Amino acid sequence: MAVDSFAMFLNGHSVTLSPDQIERELSSLWKPVSGGDGGTNSVSRVVLGNVICIAATTHMDRLRAVIQKVVPVYPCRLFLLEYQPDETGASIQAAVNAQCFVPKKNEVPVCCEVIHMTFGPNGAKHLHGCVAPLLIADLQTILWSSLGDVELKQATELEKYCDRILFQASISSRPSLLLRRMVESSLSEFDLSWFRMRPVREQMAAFFDDPANSFQLSRIRRVEISAFTNDATGSLAEIVGAMIVGWLAAKLRWKPAPAGGNGSCSYLSADGPVEITLKTPQQDHANCGTLDTIRLFDDEGQTVEVSLHSGTGVKAMSLCCSRAGKQTYHRNISLSENDEADAVGIALNTPSRVFYFRETAELAIPLLEHFGK
Repeated sequence: MAVDSFAMFLNGHSVTLSPDQIERELSSLWKPVSGGDGGTNSVSRVVLGNVICIAATTHMDRLRAVIQKVVPVYPCRLFLLEYQPDETGASIQAAVNAQCFVPKKNEVPVCCEVIHMTFGPNGAKHLHGCVAPLLIADLQTILWSSLGDVELKQATELEKYCDRILFQASISSRPSLLLRRMVESSLSEFDLSWFRMRPVREQMAAFFDDPANSFQLSRIRRVEISAFTNDATGSLAEIVGAMIVGWLAAKLRWKPAPAGGNGSCSYLSADGPVEITLKTPQQDHANCGTLDTIRLFDDEGQTVEVSLHSGTGVKAMSLCCSRAGKQTYHRNISLSENDEADAVGIALNTPSRVFYFRETAELAIPLLEHFGK
């Protein structure tokens, strides 16, 4: 259970601080409870890396909710960089506290360090000078950008210190453009949807590797994907759907095809065209962006259906292969795609080759462009 065990320092108010002052405040968090050499710490300080989260104020509440779930899995030195476009001052306001959780009952809390900085357009020029000196050397550094379409050139100065950079194309008005930038980047950049879809990709790959399944991937002629959407939450449904298609296209060596006369989106396999359909039924906010079904149809009348659903605290996934109404293969699995917090945790903890992401994203872009995204 995550708990805030420490109040804000400096009388509870955000004040302008130099990196040296911030470092002293961080050190004061870990002073022994009793004086002298025999003092014992009331908490266990665990830092596995640096995590820089930069977001516009409008996204900060959602980002905090995600971080609250990530910290118990990945204690870190966390930088919450809040961009306030209406702020006219030239300074950066900072506050220091600790985010703690209790591993087990009666155990010492484990804490990470939180440095919350707020700044406006004029203060952004000091961002690099405030953050870079506070990064803990020799530990991995992750930059998670949740700025949407906000252009903040100063944030890119921090990228050179980072081992991995996460973006969220789903909160951009033109996600295809953001994915294109990631494809062409020389840095280790990913979209968060890549990590959301990881369990689905792994289970589908295992399904097709099973010799009991006779479905011929090379003979796929149609793909239907349904993902829940919500008009107020951007294009997450289109992103997750396009990334699944891009992954299939990368693995099966499909190429984007010109738009058909009926307005459909197609890819070309070695054996012919593959028609892509993306459905986005309206759904409540709790399920927005999550996959509903993936259906693959071959030229012999076989169908593979991947159904994903989440009940009360339960995630499940079922795969079914059938021919002419006759079920030939069925499998139930107790997992679904990751939620946002799960995806961030995997992105922070798990090695992932950026080449595979770029290959998938490049082939997902034509589908997003087809839908005007």
